[in-house]
Amino acid sequence: MSVETETRPSRAPLLEPTHRTHHRHRSRIGALSLVFFGWVVPLLRVSWRKQLGEEDLLPLWWRDDVERNARRGADLWEQRRGTFRHIFWQTCGGQFLLGGVYRILSDACSLGQPLLLRSFLSDFVQDPSAPWWLGAAYGAALVACSFFAALFDVAGHFIGSRQAVRTETILKTLMFNKALRLSAASRGAFGVGDVLTRMSVDVQRVSDLIPWLHYSYSPFLMLGVALSMLVTQVRLALVFGLAVVLVMMPLAAVVIAKSYALEEVLMKRRDERTKLMSEILRAAKGVKASGLDAPLGARVQAVRGKELTTLRHTQYLNALQGFFWSAIPPLLSTAVFASYILLPPHLACGSPPPRLRHRPNT
Repeated sequence: MSVETETRPSRAPLLEPTHRTHHRHRSRIGALSLVFFGWVVPLLRVSWRKQLGEEDLLPLWWRDDVERNARRGADLWEQRRGTFRHIFWQTCGGQFLLGGVYRILSDACSLGQPLLLRSFLSDFVQDPSAPWWLGAAYGAALVACSFFAALFDVAGHFIGSRQAVRTETILKTLMFNKALRLSAASRGAFGVGDVLTRMSVDVQRVSDLIPWLHYSYSPFLMLGVALSMLVTQVRLALVFGLAVVLVMMPLAAVVIAKSYALEEVLMKRRDERTKLMSEILRAAKGVKASGLDAPLGARVQAVRGKELTTLRHTQYLNALQGFFWSAIPPLLSTAVFASYILLPPHLACGSPPPRLRHRPNT
């Protein structure tokens, strides 16, 4: 007696690593679509008619496929054990360099705007005989600088987000493989909470850091170029601006150090809470049979309260840190321009400041 089995048509997975998926992805999402969020419009139209499903979402690029990056990361780790830098360079090296180029181009466009504005004031505003098309050209150049600065910034951040996806996939795969190979003694030494924290929280923190790696040198590069440009314009007035920065930087450093110390305490609190919850869930039947719900729940709430208190203090320090970084640029500008006005002309600038004349056709 033969039993007939029903055969279903095979369906291609959503993250199928094929070049066809790559071309479809590239044709539906571009740099302009990322800047103006054009890729969201089709999803909004579909969501207006029905609930979004997997078939409605845009597929990942085949190079960002989860299974592909997990296998590649595991193979590279077996080849050169203990060198995650080598794995990152092999999987994201080219994209990392391209993101750095985009970051530098975005900063260059941002620094070019004040130069164009200065040329606009000297060549068009102060010259009554300048043609009208010269002012229009300067205006178009300023708009183009702003547009390309935003374009390169979004493109670089998008590349960084792709690198974060690959890094998170590889790290979680390596941590999971390592957890499966741990002995009972090793698991007892580390603790379940510590292992879970490393696999979830620590990996997520590393992946969140990847898109912002180029910002570790970009602000200093822009600050150096901006200061060199200000020296030629305001001379001694720049010293007062630097004094404000030198006063604010130690305060910001103290806040950052306190924030890092609280982050470590928060990780310990989170590990303690995760370990306690894991032990309670493993012995859930015994807890229910013994009637220990109330005391164990109070213990969990106490540990959670300590974690939330530390988290609250950490968020306060992060807000204060953001205040320092946001307040330094306007304070620098205020100090420079106030000293530029109050100082004598021969100290503030090599030549008298240009006068803006009114143009009837402006």
